[in-house]
Amino acid sequence: MASLVSTDVTGVKGLQQKFRAMAKRVGGGERAEMCLRGAEVIAEETRQNILRQDLIESWALYNSVEAFKVNQWTAGVSVGKGSVARFYAATHEYGLDNQPITERQRRYFLWRCSEGEEMFCAMANKSTYTIPRRPYFGPALMSARSEAYDVMADYLLSILKEYEA
Repeated sequence: MASLVSTDVTGVKGLQQKFRAMAKRVGGGERAEMCLRGAEVIAEETRQNILRQDLIESWALYNSVEAFKVNQWTAGVSVGKGSVARFYAATHEYGLDNQPITERQRRYFLWRCSEGEEMFCAMANKSTYTIPRRPYFGPALMSARSEAYDVMADYLLSILKEYEA
């Protein structure tokens, strides 16, 4: 009786071998490429959120968004490469409350005020300032997740179809 239920009889052993061979085909480089394609979807949505919120005074934040391979198994999205862009990125994602105005900043605000920019006149006379949260990365992760999964699944399917051929 036991021989009737063996994997050879039911065909499960052959299926398991095929799955193992397919898993080897979708290893290392292909897996990282699949993840990179999903990360690119999230990076593009992040850029679009930056545009929607008009966070493009110097384009440094927009240009700092990058999808990259972490290693042979996965990929990620980087925002804010460089010290200025990193500070700018975090400030707008999380906000900044009651930041004390330094003398150097005050001189800068006064200079911008002398150039006719009213907002900086008000800033020069304050002791602290607040920058409200304007998240762009977190919402991109949430809104682009499904599309990223679809792109990754399509890539995986194309790899598996190549294996079938």
